[in-house]
Amino acid sequence: MRLIYVDEAGISSITQEPFLVVAGVIVDADKQFKSVQAYLDELVEKHIPKDRRDGFAFHAMELFHGTKRFNREFWSFEKRLEILDDLAAIPK
Repeated sequence: MRLIYVDEAGISSITQEPFLVVAGVIVDADKQFKSVQAYLDELVEKHIPKDRRDGFAFHAMELFHGTKRFNREFWSFEKRLEILDDLAAIPK
């Protein structure tokens, strides 16, 4: 079985976002899912305070812009970039 995740960015305004970016990831669920899940669980333990873990999910847009669960008042830009770097290491 393969799990596929596809996402896009750049669809709000042609003047502000003249490019559309689409990316996708395919995971072989039988061979890779458990290791990816374990890595994500490790990242939650490493970066997310215990009181904020319930129902938690990483969202790159929130991390980059410092919104919602990654509010700039609580999360420094450097810390948010560190988390994004850890997430970007998943394919490797």
